[in-house]
Order: sequence, then structure tokens, then C-alpha cells
Amino acid sequence: MAERAQRSERFVPAPGMAAEQPVRGTSRCRIEDAPYAQFLYLWGMQWIASAAIGFFGQWRAVEAYQYWTYGAAVLISLILLQRLHRTLPGPRSVWLAVSPVLMGAAGVAVLYYIQAVDPFFWPLVKGYALAVGFVCWSFRLGKPPFLLGLWLFAVTTCTALWNLGHASLFVGGFGGLSLISLGWMLRLWKKRGETS
Repeated sequence: MAERAQRSERFVPAPGMAAEQPVRGTSRCRIEDAPYAQFLYLWGMQWIASAAIGFFGQWRAVEAYQYWTYGAAVLISLILLQRLHRTLPGPRSVWLAVSPVLMGAAGVAVLYYIQAVDPFFWPLVKGYALAVGFVCWSFRLGKPPFLLGLWLFAVTTCTALWNLGHASLFVGGFGGLSLISLGWMLRLWKKRGETS
């Protein structure tokens, strides 16, 4: 009995000790990734704006504005990346950091140009890619991104099976909201010092 009491006393930190202990594992990754929340907010808003423009494009010729939202989001992302590059360790060249995104965008543009991806199914491809991205990010950030990825995968699949006509609105809107919610979680974890 005395041994059990001694063990429980070992796990009680002294006052002020919790702040001095180093943050480890997932907690550390969540805090380190908090500066990237601004990109999640930006691209979440772009996805939502693009989904709304695509939906209203049925009645008015406003679909060209989707490219403007995309271009504005890319430009703002490059500016934010340049500012973030000054404060965070990482690749010394902004172009080295941006190259995977540019290569992915160029690859998608080529597939779109050769009509390998039908424009009608494009929102589904984006939804599945984002769901897989969330699951990959869960290896670093834990369970919440995995659940977001699983949820977005289910939304995309249900939309593909039963409501393909509104795929742009549903997948784009919910994909944007999931990006914003992950950005909010990163900010919350950073503010708390990651306690969850």
C-alpha cells in the first residue's frame, strides 16, 4: 500500500514544473504547425468562395471568378510564405518550399488540359485528395485530422453516389469548412500549449 502511494506521488508535478517540462510527440508537432493555420484559413475561404461561385454559375456567367479567387489565394499564400520563411527554420529558398505545390498544380493542370479529369468530377478529386491529406497529417497531429479526413471522405463518397449534381457545392463547401476548422484547432492547441 505504501508503495502505491509513493508511485502516485511520483506522478504529481511540483508547482511550476509543468511549464518547465519539454513538450513531446504529437503535442510538440501541434504547436510547431500552428503558424500554418493562416494557410488553412485562406484556402478554406477560397474553397468556399469557389464552391459558391460554381453553384451560382448555373444561372449567371460568373465561373471565371473562380480563377480569380484561386489566383488571389496563391498570391496571398506566397506573401504569407515569404513572411513565415523569415521566422521559421526550414528550406532556405521559398521556391524550394513551394515547389511541391507548384508541381502538384502543374500536374493537375496538364491532366485537366488533356481531359483526363472531367470537369464534372473535379470536385470529387479535390475532396478525396484533401481527405487523404488530412489522414496523412494525422500521423503528425493525432486523431482530429484523421476524423476530419474520414468525415470528408464520407461526404465526398455520399455526394458522388447520391447527389453528383451538387458536388461542387457540397464537397467544396465542406472541404473549405474542414480546412478552416483544422486551422482553428491548430490555433487553439497553440493557445492552450496543447493540453488535449
